[in-house]
Amino acid sequence: MAIRSEIIGGKLRTLRMALGVSQTELAEKTGVSFQQVQKYEKGINRISADRLFDFAKILGVEVEEFFKGIEEGKKTKKLRLAESEQKNSLKPDIMTSKESIALLREYYKIKDIDTRKKVLDIIKKMAS
Repeated sequence: MAIRSEIIGGKLRTLRMALGVSQTELAEKTGVSFQQVQKYEKGINRISADRLFDFAKILGVEVEEFFKGIEEGKKTKKLRLAESEQKNSLKPDIMTSKESIALLREYYKIKDIDTRKKVLDIIKKMAS
């Protein structure tokens, strides 16, 4: 169970950072302390369904976004590390690159969800 909390919390952190939202800002908008947001992001505390809905609304994403990768969490830590090293042996970590973060920030500035999905479709087509 803790792995699920870590994955969902990690998604919360990634989305929050991509949008340039501080823990304090997110806390204020949801009525919790920034320390509580830290605990959510680290997976120390579980996020209730209501709170998860609030986070999704504030960050402008679908609730389902937080659940992507849950099945990956069932693998052992050692197996995930081995797979990660094999896949990324020559690739930089794309989630920490300045370019990726800038792209995510601009993407999430698009308020209309349908428009965001269309932009994503265009990018997928260009990449294939």
